[in-house]
Amino acid sequence: MTIATTPTITVRILCFAQLKDRLADAEFLLAVPAGSTGRDLLRLLRERCPRAGPLLEVSRLAVNQAFVAEDVVLHERDEVAIIPPVSGG
Repeated sequence: MTIATTPTITVRILCFAQLKDRLADAEFLLAVPAGSTGRDLLRLLRERCPRAGPLLEVSRLAVNQAFVAEDVVLHERDEVAIIPPVSGG
């Protein structure tokens, strides 16, 4: 019997501000299914850490140091920065 596995890719996640506290790390590697989008990545992170959900919903994504829309398709070794809104004076 052969067990089918879903191919995955590994992306590097960078978190900033309050988000790094809620996800308990500023930088980490994450395996996601091949063909995942930024939206899929955010959904996966919300499932893994529900308390980060509200902040993830209003955060911007940058892939390889360029801001992108959530429908961007991720690739092996992409660097994905998740940037929450910044406030202050």
